[in-house]
Amino acid sequence: MNLEGSGMTTAGSKQQKVRSPQITFGMNWKRVLPLKKRAIGILSTSAVLTFIIYGYGTIFIFEEKVLINNQEMHSQENVITVKEPQRTHLASLNMSLIKHRFSERLRLLQHQCRERSSWNDQRTGNSPNDVSSSCDVLEGYKVLYCHVFKSGLSSMCNLLVRLYNHEEILRSGKMYKILAVLRPTKERFYEAMRSKDFLRFLVAREPLSRLLSGYRNRIKYTKGYSFQLAHWGPLILKYTRGLRDSEVRYPNKTLKIVPTFKEFSQFLASQNPRDFDAHWLPFGFQCGVCEFNYTNIVHLETFEEDIKYITRITGIDHVVDLTKINLRENVGIGNTTEILIEYYSTLDPETLQKIIDIYRDDFKLFGYDPRPLLRIISPNVTIKF
Repeated sequence: MNLEGSGMTTAGSKQQKVRSPQITFGMNWKRVLPLKKRAIGILSTSAVLTFIIYGYGTIFIFEEKVLINNQEMHSQENVITVKEPQRTHLASLNMSLIKHRFSERLRLLQHQCRERSSWNDQRTGNSPNDVSSSCDVLEGYKVLYCHVFKSGLSSMCNLLVRLYNHEEILRSGKMYKILAVLRPTKERFYEAMRSKDFLRFLVAREPLSRLLSGYRNRIKYTKGYSFQLAHWGPLILKYTRGLRDSEVRYPNKTLKIVPTFKEFSQFLASQNPRDFDAHWLPFGFQCGVCEFNYTNIVHLETFEEDIKYITRITGIDHVVDLTKINLRENVGIGNTTEILIEYYSTLDPETLQKIIDIYRDDFKLFGYDPRPLLRIISPNVTIKF
């Protein structure tokens, strides 16, 4: 009887039918299982390597850009395409040395602010309105910068114009206009001043160099006209020579006579420092250096390194190529020992003493010492400091 088509089977055929799937299944599993294990092992190893590489890169980026902030600009007009300039010009920076330098300056400032009343007989505090109008908030980078005339401001304006891509200001050449663009509201000023995430800095300068630079740049060498010469010139000449306004001006309002540095200094020595022009107003009256918490004090004497350090840790160096900016613009005006001796040697001891007294705050707060220069300028008369 033929049972093949009935769905039934003989004992022999049943054994064959049962065995066949067991053998086939066993052979496939033995071949596939090792392959799966090897694949899983390879994938696991790849994942671990990827994680290590990513983690290392993340740590490096975090250490290199501690203060980078990715927030959007407040104004859509300020949004620019981030460029990646060559950073070879920053590669030689000794970051730890510059960081230590900033730490020491800040420690000195805080100490001198505590001791200020013992050697300062002038009221030099600032109102919040005065300070906020002198500050700029760099949106997108969590940076607050308090600007001071004759202390690296030209270079900073040049940098800021390029940072926010203000082509119209760049074309006009009036870089200082960027200051009004970046000026914060009073609320934003306080927010930035109180924030633990903000880097807040100002640029200090040796006081005698700054004063002389203000005179040479805004009084003596003005290329025809400056507000400072037009406004202060007649007042200086009236005080020192007794000349009337009509005697010192041409009909076109330019001056017939330019005051000497001695006359300029004698006039300043007779005035209240609070009433000085911003180009020679003491630091003690600006930025609220003892009233507000700054995190970094740049010195003009180390301006290039200090600014490059700040641009690196804030990420600004990814947007602006510092090799295309003259970071020493106007730095040399009145900044060499020979020029300082030439001009300050014309002052009588009384006037020189008054100038030192006026700027004593600035010398003390930022660690400048005028005594080596004073010994050369006035070897026979002791100028107190």
